[in-house]
Amino acid sequence: MTEIKQPKLRFSGFTDPWEQRKLGDVTRIIGGGTPDSHNPQYWNGEVNWFTPTEIDGSHYVKFSKRKITKEGLKKSSAKLLPAGSVLLTSRATIGDMAIILKPSATNQGFQSIATNANISNEFIYAMEPKIKAYALKHAAGSTFLEISSHEVKNMKIPFPSYDEQSKLGDLSVTIGNLIAANQDKINQLKQLKKLLMQKIFSQEWRFKGFTDPWEQRKFESLFRKSRIKNIHLKYSESDILSVASMEPSANHRHSSDEYMKSYNVIYINDIAFEGHTSKEFKFGRFVMNDRQDGIVSHVFDVFRPITKLSPKFIKYFIHDEAIMQKPLLFSTSNARMLNSLNVGELNNQILSIPSIKEQEKIGKIINVTEFLIAANQKKVDQLKQLKKYLMQNMFV
Repeated sequence: MTEIKQPKLRFSGFTDPWEQRKLGDVTRIIGGGTPDSHNPQYWNGEVNWFTPTEIDGSHYVKFSKRKITKEGLKKSSAKLLPAGSVLLTSRATIGDMAIILKPSATNQGFQSIATNANISNEFIYAMEPKIKAYALKHAAGSTFLEISSHEVKNMKIPFPSYDEQSKLGDLSVTIGNLIAANQDKINQLKQLKKLLMQKIFSQEWRFKGFTDPWEQRKFESLFRKSRIKNIHLKYSESDILSVASMEPSANHRHSSDEYMKSYNVIYINDIAFEGHTSKEFKFGRFVMNDRQDGIVSHVFDVFRPITKLSPKFIKYFIHDEAIMQKPLLFSTSNARMLNSLNVGELNNQILSIPSIKEQEKIGKIINVTEFLIAANQKKVDQLKQLKKYLMQNMFV
């Protein structure tokens, strides 16, 4: 064993130096295997049998997608890992980790870590960033990268006393639980926002006092294509906005004055068409600028509102795939890089619009859910920064 420097921050009462040990000297490194897939007697049993794709960032795993029988375990190179072992993926996605809550086996895509009374499994799990970095660095193979049992056993890790390991592991679990809890809140709020938009935009849900049908309006009665260019160079490269976020673009190259003049000016409450297709947006999407005046590339058509509309309502309404898919189906065409917009066809598309008062109520309630999502996301980001700081300062 080798004594090494102490961490910058420590729990009160701990002063002994950490000791560097090979992982294989203080834990058991256990590989996996696959029973004969053609023998039905080996499958659909009661023994968990994990594959690397099931290690998806969850701290703990309890049930595998497929299970093997005791006979399948016996007649293969798969090994039964004790509960509390730390799964470590060794191929495909290298270095991902999870703690098993019940005795389980794995396929050959793992070099798992079975701890003992002197080594905390939560401490090992908290070391995931360093273990993953080591595994990626030492992975080898001509067909696919894989880290061997030999390399995992030779991995040198600094260990404090078991009591300090336990405290550090508990701290990591606590922060991880807080991150997970806030992430769950975010996911629930996103589902709530999605439900609100589905029900409200379909008019299945209405606010009390609003019963009139939404007005059928042509697109051209709501928006007009803007033809304002940056010809006077009022806006510079620092004013180029990313259409996806309407935030100043972080990556922009120096452009000539002539090219800068080709940019479209986009003001607050204008909308821009972004023609990249995806699973979420089949024909492209509109994004409203609710950030700042600026410029966007000439490939993005910009439209100005020409009637009284609630910005908070339009932000979500014009961006909604269920609302805009049909209008864009008839007014876009495939191009080389992204869908192009036929403004003439778009102008004739019909949209159902509520009264301005109902727009304001709809925009407000959706905006509140988005604010809560952002607030919880900020908490998650802060907790992740705290976890990173503690990893850098309380671990060697």
